[in-house]
Amino acid sequence: MAKITRLATTITSHEVKKDTLLNAFYLDGRGNRFPQTNDLDITLDRNSLGFYLNIASSRKADATEENILAKRQADDDLLVKVKQRNGQNIDSLINDMAENAINMTGKLNLDANKHERRPYYAGILVKESEMAALTLGDTVALLYRDDALYPLTENDFDFKAKDYHGNKVENYDVYQAGRAGSIKYSNIAQLRVDDCIIICTNNVIKALGQSKLLKLLDEVYDQQETAEVIHDYMVKKHPDEPYQFMMSFVEDVYNESRRSTTKTLVAKDDDTLATQVFKADLIEKVAQDRANEAKAKEAEAEKAEAKKQAEERKQAEARREAEEKRKAEEARKAQAEKARQQKAKAEKEKQAQAFAPKSEPEADKETEAEKQDKLAKAKDSGIYIDPDKDTGYLKPVIEAAAAKEKADKEKAAASQDATEPEIDYDEEVFEEEEKPKDNHKNRNILLTIIIILVLALLLFGLSRLLEKRQNPAQNGGTEGTSESEVIEETTDEAEGEDEADESTTSTTEAEETTTTTTEEATTTTSTEEASVATYQVESGDSLYKIIHEVYADDYDLDVDNEKMQQLYELFYQANEGTITKSGENNYMIYAGTSIKIPDPSEILDAKE
Repeated sequence: MAKITRLATTITSHEVKKDTLLNAFYLDGRGNRFPQTNDLDITLDRNSLGFYLNIASSRKADATEENILAKRQADDDLLVKVKQRNGQNIDSLINDMAENAINMTGKLNLDANKHERRPYYAGILVKESEMAALTLGDTVALLYRDDALYPLTENDFDFKAKDYHGNKVENYDVYQAGRAGSIKYSNIAQLRVDDCIIICTNNVIKALGQSKLLKLLDEVYDQQETAEVIHDYMVKKHPDEPYQFMMSFVEDVYNESRRSTTKTLVAKDDDTLATQVFKADLIEKVAQDRANEAKAKEAEAEKAEAKKQAEERKQAEARREAEEKRKAEEARKAQAEKARQQKAKAEKEKQAQAFAPKSEPEADKETEAEKQDKLAKAKDSGIYIDPDKDTGYLKPVIEAAAAKEKADKEKAAASQDATEPEIDYDEEVFEEEEKPKDNHKNRNILLTIIIILVLALLLFGLSRLLEKRQNPAQNGGTEGTSESEVIEETTDEAEGEDEADESTTSTTEAEETTTTTTEEATTTTSTEEASVATYQVESGDSLYKIIHEVYADDYDLDVDNEKMQQLYELFYQANEGTITKSGENNYMIYAGTSIKIPDPSEILDAKE
């Protein structure tokens, strides 16, 4: 005689919108309404010849309207077989349940993302008070009996063979049958009143543990309260983890003879209203999922494009900053190099000024035009001057020659006016064919005498210059003046004579005058030597040149720059009114001045 079982079953779950799996349950003919994303808590209490209960999931990426409808139809077909009177026995139904488990989860992809949850399945068959369980993936099936939790299938937990009170439980693994591939089976067990059958995802057991779950089952009133407590605990402690928990409480097991007062549920082969509602919900769910998926892809594309543009802007900004930094660095280096070159140039000019002879003041320098004019005048007077040398030291000679030429012209003009007013003196000198023969002869004699005198004076001046360079201490400040006086006196004498004998007399007088002047200069020099030696500064002189001229014979001038600077300072201190000092080491002397020659014995070493 067939047995009827009364089961009170509660299913609770927690959904997460970002979950990659589509969670589903099947509660003896009742399933998900897929548009629903809130948590659920459903209780079913009925009598029946058989029951089919499961929790399962599949990938959202694989969910289509046809696929979901096919899975629901497979659950309904298996339920019809379970509830048929005199139908298949439970051994045969277990194989159908294993096939249905594979259809529900789909093929497991070993290359799936490690962070992605894998599909799972846990189901229970009850046929005339006999029960069998099957699990696949991260699920567990348990039987709570006599204050102990018995694993119905193999699992990943190390359960202890003890009850709630700590007593050891014999034959703890008696309900586990083994596995076939990824599917784990249980043995067939006879249900008793007050038995509890639990199927849930692994994260519930991980969160509670064996001891806490035993304590909870001992304290609660029924399966509904148990599901509510677990739901509150999981949502509070693990809000981001989706889970499913189903618990069935065996309230009664009896023979079919008692069905006269009890209505039992049997299978219906027709298309029920519940199935029609499920199909409508499924169509709505699939359409909504597709719309959401399209929106998600569009948002993801916009996000990727925005990220790409931001990255491009960031890279462009980085390149611009790098370019600006490079240009600034190049400008800084160029400026530093320019400053370094200017500094080096300034140092070089400073060193050149420190070691080079000091030049005369700008006011005393000859211009190129003045130099060329002097050379022209000297040439006209019959004096040869090297154009590469300074003409300053010949200034008295050139001026005397120019004065003589002027006097000759005036005298010739006066004489011409007395005899032949119409004859130009210049024409007599430079146009020989138009001059009278007597005047021409006399002018040649006079010009010859003048040239001889000028040459004699030039030789005398050069000899005196050489003597002064050889013995600077014996030269006074009257040499230039003497030469000028000699030239002027000679010129005056030449102008007063017209005949050759008068020229001879002038020559004699000039020699006497020169001798007298020389004697006076020698006397003056000797007198000054008795006191302090002096030096007459001429154009082109410098302290460096003067030091080598006046000390070369008596002292060793092979000295360093420091001692040379000491000599410059010694001259400056001895001639503070004559020598000027500009800056630290720049000393200025002036042509036409007379400077004192100090004693350098404290600085220089005397020659042996």
